[in-house]
Amino acid sequence: MALLDLFRRRPAKPTGLPHPAHCDFVAIDFETANETRGSACAVGVTQVRDGQVAAEGSTLINPETYFNPYCSAVNGITEADVRGAPTLPDLWPALSALLEGQLVVAHNASFDMSVLRNTAARYGLSGGPGFDVLCTYRMARATWPGLPSYSLGYVAPALGIAFEPHQVGDDARACALLALTICRALGVGGLHEAMAAHHFWPGRLTPDSYLPFHGSPSLTTVDGREDADSDHPLYGKSICFTGTLASMVRRDAMERVTAVGCDFKNSVSKNLDYLVIGDGDFVQFADGWRTGKLEKALSWRDAGAKIEIIPEKDFLQLLLS
Repeated sequence: MALLDLFRRRPAKPTGLPHPAHCDFVAIDFETANETRGSACAVGVTQVRDGQVAAEGSTLINPETYFNPYCSAVNGITEADVRGAPTLPDLWPALSALLEGQLVVAHNASFDMSVLRNTAARYGLSGGPGFDVLCTYRMARATWPGLPSYSLGYVAPALGIAFEPHQVGDDARACALLALTICRALGVGGLHEAMAAHHFWPGRLTPDSYLPFHGSPSLTTVDGREDADSDHPLYGKSICFTGTLASMVRRDAMERVTAVGCDFKNSVSKNLDYLVIGDGDFVQFADGWRTGKLEKALSWRDAGAKIEIIPEKDFLQLLLS
């Protein structure tokens, strides 16, 4: 059976946007009938080839279980809607063929992968697909730090992507367009480059296991280079960051300060020289918002420590001196 033959297909709409040339993936979105992850009642898919939407479609799924009224209120799908719809075992061969060997993209991928795995397990389905996984929720957070929300219903319209939330075909398409927008924002040709830019690694689903989409370990203390220019104003100092940086991601900040001989710290102590407040959160700080690191620095200062608390723009001036 051809790919998507079991899905209610619609013509792929042109995006009207420049596309990353080497971007191939499948975006997927599930809806559930109730609060359990084994109750998939709809699935939407969007195929992207060479950075353009190539095919898309969706289908209702008869979950053969009860419908929670709250879930129906959110996704608009009721028990009556799925009468006569295929079950997941009916869809399994086509869905497995569609996903096998692909980079599969979802917004809050842990949810959609859990729905796929748990619904398949409920039916005892075996011989499922193996594929890599990317989460656009976490990638969006890393690409546009400081947004009020990273739900698909907020971040997609904020970036000019129009869709109807919780309409399963629209959700998959919006997720695909968000992935392409992330590539354009980072100036990269594909999603593997985008992941590398943010120090993420793809998850991996196989018939026997699941490794979630994940990032690099939390940054801890990294000593500055001793062979750096000793005349640099940050040489021999120690620095810690709090809030969202507007100029660079935190790992880039670590690499740049240690390159000039400054120790990078992930926590505040009485011996810290600088605590940098990210300009991405400047307004919140100005309104009295405090992070744990800032509270701790203020406490140490009250006790006589000489910690200098500076905004990101002052840090950049020091770094570029």
